[in-house]
Amino acid sequence: MTHSFLERIGQPEVDLANDREEIVPFNVLNATFIVKFSSSQMFSMLFRDSLGPTETERNALMLEDFS
Repeated sequence: MTHSFLERIGQPEVDLANDREEIVPFNVLNATFIVKFSSSQMFSMLFRDSLGPTETERNALMLEDFS
């Protein structure tokens, strides 16, 4: 008789596909928020990058030129 790894270490096997306590309901509102938040973060990054170097970055570049 073959025993699974979990059985060998004394842990019962759990069939997660049929274990109702392990199922997390898919919430469309949460998923929509995540997509909107990710999109706004990406837009902010792209917009900031399109503006060119910030003042701090320009100052750092100027200091490099003089060293």
